[in-house]
Amino acid sequence: MEFVGEYAPYDMYALEHIARTVELFPHMSAMMKVAQEPRTFIAARSIGAGIQNLLFADPRTVQDVEECVKATRSECPGQSRGQGIHGVGMQRDVGVVLEGGTPAWVQAQNDAVCALMIEKRQAVDDLEQLLSVPGVDMVQFGATDCTMQERLRSSRVRA
Repeated sequence: MEFVGEYAPYDMYALEHIARTVELFPHMSAMMKVAQEPRTFIAARSIGAGIQNLLFADPRTVQDVEECVKATRSECPGQSRGQGIHGVGMQRDVGVVLEGGTPAWVQAQNDAVCALMIEKRQAVDDLEQLLSVPGVDMVQFGATDCTMQERLRSSRVRA
């Protein structure tokens, strides 16, 4: 189940309620679409609430993608899926994702999906570099944003 947080109003309580609702269906997991800013804060709060997967809107550079991966993963040296910034915050994920700070908790953070929504020409042009960042699991394209960019570019060329 994807909660498109980029477009919807919500507060931190709503994130926890969404996660609790998804937990009622063992065959489902949740994904939060995270707006460009404040990307790291929203990602950390989503995972802390128990939302297991993140879709980051509009990363444009390798640095943006590295920040997305860091916002998804735990801070534990030697990880093959990218170094994260998550410490053990006493939020719902400690109870939902096992005991905080244990190897199982770190593994649960590593199992979280880090997805990218490619929306701008710069990201399309540099796609291979963006996807080479360790820890990126999935990519999808924002067709409306990509189309808008091409229309604007085409209209400027004709003018």
